[in-house]
Formats: sequence, structure tokens, C-alpha cells
Amino acid sequence: MDERRRQILLTIAIILFISSLLIPFVVVFLLQDLFFTDRSQWFFITPTTAYITFMAGMMWPAIVIFIHLLIQTKYNFKSYKWVSIALIPLSIPVLLFGLTNYYYFDDQGINYNHLTTTNQMTYEWDGFKEVEKIYSKEDGTTTLVEYRFLTKKDEEIFVPVNMDFRNYQSRILKYLEENKVKVIDSI
Repeated sequence: MDERRRQILLTIAIILFISSLLIPFVVVFLLQDLFFTDRSQWFFITPTTAYITFMAGMMWPAIVIFIHLLIQTKYNFKSYKWVSIALIPLSIPVLLFGLTNYYYFDDQGINYNHLTTTNQMTYEWDGFKEVEKIYSKEDGTTTLVEYRFLTKKDEEIFVPVNMDFRNYQSRILKYLEENKVKVIDSI
């Protein structure tokens, strides 16, 4: 491999690596807003795992290029470039899983797309058997940090309490009460 090609690949890898730390926050937000949100939703939440997974998918090609450069510098395998080229597309499913990881609340219940699938699951309000409010004690202050929704099939959904959630908390509790779902405090 000639020096010019090595420098170009190194530059590409560095740009990919640095951009993978920032771009996921913009790209995931914009694409989820474009493809998965509509007016019937009360609020839409992108879990942190979506951003981290998308970030990993963006870092993968940079890592493959770095490893390729290291191996080529040391051993100069001629056919190794095809292995590297074949490894880079493995980032595509990781990017898709990160992009399709979200949940939102609406009149039907919680709509959740788990990290390891591209299919959205709808958990209707009457499908829950219990909801637990989880608190955290820190420096003498007790704070509500998340809700644990337990379905009648014993599936758990953890929803962090943020400003969007707080704005709809009374509405959510009303729907749970109407459907006779037990809400407990876990302090």
C-alpha cells in the first residue's frame, strides 16, 4: 500500500471516529422525527441506548480501517483489503437497530421498539398488571427517576422520568387508573 493511500485511509478513519461521537445525536433525532413521530403521540422518547448503538455503528468502519492500516503496515497482506471491505457493512444492522429504538405514549398505551428488533410492540393500557414508581435518594432528597411498567405477560418496560414524561404523568396515571392497573411506590 502506498503512502498516499495510507494517509487518505487514516484521514477517513479519524473523521469517521470523531464524527461518530457527535453525529448520532443529530441523525437519530432527525430521522426518528421524520419517520416515526406523528400528532397522535403524546410524547416520543429516544432511549440513550439508541444513540450509543448508532454511535457504535458509525465507529465500526473507523475501527476496521485502523486495524486494516495496522495489519497492512506490519504484514502487507495483499488480500486483506477484501476482508476489511467485507467487515465494514456489518455496521448497517447496528445503525438500523439504533435508529429504530424508541418508545412513545398515546391513547392506546406504550408503543415500544426494542433495541434488538425493528418491529414496534404496542402495550395497551389494559395489558399492564402493575406500574412501579422508582425513586432515588441522594443527599437527603428523594427523586422520582423512572417508572417500571409490568405487563400481564411479565414483560418489563422502564421509562425514565424526564420533562416530557412529567408533562403527561397525570394523564398516564389517569389511563392506568381507568384500566385498574396497580401503581406502587418503591422508595
